[in-house]
Amino acid sequence: MVVGRLAEGRIVEVNAAFEVLSGYARGEVVGRASSEFSLWPEPGFRAASHEALRRDGALPPTEARLRRRDGRTVDVSFSACTVQIVGAAHFVAMVVDNTPQAQARQALQRQQHELEELVARRTTELEAANATLAERAAAIADLYDHAPCGYHSLAVDGTITAVNATELAMLGYAREEFVGQPLARFFTPASQALFRERYAEFARVGRVRDLEYEVVRKDGSVQPALVSGDLVRDGDGRILYTRSTLVDNLERKARERQIA
Repeated sequence: MVVGRLAEGRIVEVNAAFEVLSGYARGEVVGRASSEFSLWPEPGFRAASHEALRRDGALPPTEARLRRRDGRTVDVSFSACTVQIVGAAHFVAMVVDNTPQAQARQALQRQQHELEELVARRTTELEAANATLAERAAAIADLYDHAPCGYHSLAVDGTITAVNATELAMLGYAREEFVGQPLARFFTPASQALFRERYAEFARVGRVRDLEYEVVRKDGSVQPALVSGDLVRDGDGRILYTRSTLVDNLERKARERQIA
């Protein structure tokens, strides 16, 4: 705490806490203005504080820098008000060491900066990882779509949920004409009957290999095909969907006819 005459700005009393904070003994400051020993190193702070006290009669807590006797500066909170002592205007000022708060704030700002850097680094790494995954997904999709054999997936009810470009090209259908339709719809009547007969065994065993079917192409011609498939189940054994391949069997059937 500091008490001074407002008119001259001279200090008339300080307490022991001020002596510890500033490093000045009472006898070194009493009777002197703070400007005589550059107590406030920030330009204009002392003049602005006195002007606020004369105008408003009080100064709310304000962050400032105080220069100690040894030349070091410390962060402080400075507040003051005016009082009348023996008919003369005086100021009573409170100077509180803000070093712990300033250190905590600096530590918080440092942590925030480090966190922002970490988030930026992780974001960059995530973007790079996502780009790599996207490239791999595109490569896998391209391999699936342009594989040397047809691929399709079926829902539990036999509806086509996915198909690759190879199978569509083989049968002559556009994707929107094929996906969402029952696979059996594209079989000949005889193959439809075979499909129904074989499905129970397929569901029991979980896989089939090279089953012969006849598929009706979009132009009405019949495409002999070999179908292989696998069931995909959940943890409780329920069927989720099937994955199947469809291979052109026309050449093989032609050779069989030649041999016969």
